[in-house]
Amino acid sequence: MEVRDALSLGRQALSGKTEHFARDVALLLAHALGCTVEDVYLHPERVVTPQEYDAYLYFLKRRINKEPVAYILGYKEFMGKKFKVDKRVLIPRPETEILVETALKIMADMEIKDGIICDVCCGSGAVGLSLMGWGRFSCFTSAKRLWRSLEKTQGIWA
Repeated sequence: MEVRDALSLGRQALSGKTEHFARDVALLLAHALGCTVEDVYLHPERVVTPQEYDAYLYFLKRRINKEPVAYILGYKEFMGKKFKVDKRVLIPRPETEILVETALKIMADMEIKDGIICDVCCGSGAVGLSLMGWGRFSCFTSAKRLWRSLEKTQGIWA
């Protein structure tokens, strides 16, 4: 089976079951192939190995069962960085990036360049860690949450 056939099969499987089924299919196929979504579209003639196909079908079944794509992939992009996620944390929402951008603007207007950011109930740590990336800030939260967040984001956030 070629990539183009796998895309078609996935679209048929998810059509009417998810709001953005074409995007979901491309993300899941890219994940199964270990490549980018761009590669999926640039190389539709690429042959899908049996192992890749099995992984892809497994991902499709999980998505058909309404599991969020971010949980299947194991990460969610936020503010240009990838954060590890699973069922233990909420998935960072795109509109939360507005919160980070607004906080950064307020800090810039107030000429705040260092200090402590308190990201309470941080889950994936996306908000606090994104703010930390834009200045010399420390992130503080409860020890239990901090440990869980650092455990989830280790190796992902740079």
